[in-house]
Amino acid sequence: MDVLKIAPREQRAVDALLKQYANKTGSTDFKDPEATVFQVKFGEKVMALRQKDLDGPAKLALGKLKESTEQLEGVLVKQMLAVMAKSKPKGELEGPMSDMAQDMMHQSMADQVGRTGQFGMGQVMYQQLAKPILNQRLAQVYLNNNQVKQ
Repeated sequence: MDVLKIAPREQRAVDALLKQYANKTGSTDFKDPEATVFQVKFGEKVMALRQKDLDGPAKLALGKLKESTEQLEGVLVKQMLAVMAKSKPKGELEGPMSDMAQDMMHQSMADQVGRTGQFGMGQVMYQQLAKPILNQRLAQVYLNNNQVKQ
């Protein structure tokens, strides 16, 4: 069996979706090509998009989306930290260098929070924004499986 090699960010994006839908399928094997990534219910029929159905462009788009939502979460956290720091009174020993050090510390903390998703904002944004990509891929798989001419 050939294994599709993808970059770590794309795999993290797919793994995030697999973990989200693992409760619905009961599958915890994230390397399983049959693992359900996305489900849509049309009336009584449930259409499932499996990991093997995700092609390279879909995985690339999901990876870029995951990275972008992580970065956006980091930006929001940095802004929050900056506003919190402004509310703190300045001491006698604080000056331009301490402001720069504090800004660097805030940036480092924001990057870490964005990467780990500790606030969860990035994950929520990712789940919402990934739906159109997954719906499009699911429609393509459906059309291909049913030999519907476009």
